Amino acid sequence: MAIAERHGIRAEPLDADALRQIYPDIAPGITRGLLIPGNAYTVSPQRLVRTLGELLVAAGGEIVAERTQKIIPRGGAAGFLLMNNISNRTAQRVVVATGASTRELLDPLGIRVPLHTERGYHAMMPSPNITLKIPMSIKNRGFGLTPMEDGLRAGGTVEIDSLHAAPNEKRAMILVEHVKRVFPTLQTGEPRYWMGHRPSTPDSLPVLGVVPSQPGLFLAFGHGHFGMTGGPPSGRLVAQLINGAAPAIDPAPYSCTRF
Repeated sequence: MAIAERHGIRAEPLDADALRQIYPDIAPGITRGLLIPGNAYTVSPQRLVRTLGELLVAAGGEIVAERTQKIIPRGGAAGFLLMNNISNRTAQRVVVATGASTRELLDPLGIRVPLHTERGYHAMMPSPNITLKIPMSIKNRGFGLTPMEDGLRAGGTVEIDSLHAAPNEKRAMILVEHVKRVFPTLQTGEPRYWMGHRPSTPDSLPVLGVVPSQPGLFLAFGHGHFGMTGGPPSGRLVAQLINGAAPAIDPAPYSCTRF
């Protein structure tokens, strides 16, 4: 609540009656909550990303469906050679924004960053018989519940494991059990389960800006749980650094040299 109030947002305590006005189907045993106004959410992350891609192309950008397997510095004005799964490409300036997979590109260059993956799970429950007016976060069970175009999505948990370890589907399945304890009358179609990687750093700050030992190589990763909100300002900052413009904020706290 202190963070919200610092930004001019005051959380409103809710008693049982107020809760039921927002969530009529909530379990009787849940009797209090906090309403934090102004929280935004997306009903379709996939459609959001596709729209951003379309805007990029409309602005003159290009999306190339290739996977970079190695970055090879060529020195000076020659820039970098990118060895991709389909072809080789060259560029004078490169931005590495590859999330939890970033170390696979940086480690061979001797660029060490303490990046790890916090694996998170979600369960998408289609055709629910209840409607949520707004998302909710159930802190004592560690998950959030969001109304989406395809149903209700329960997402959460933190699992520290390797990038290539197999998903533990039980972590996703238990989310459905948690939701039904909050909404005992809930009925849905067959849930669909998913696991994703949160690229996380020890200090919970992203890694942004140029690599001092590799001029022309820029980094933009490590947003952890906050990629959707942290991505746009991070992109703006890195663009300012690439173009030699005065950065809107001090980039030093986000440098890869801080570790």
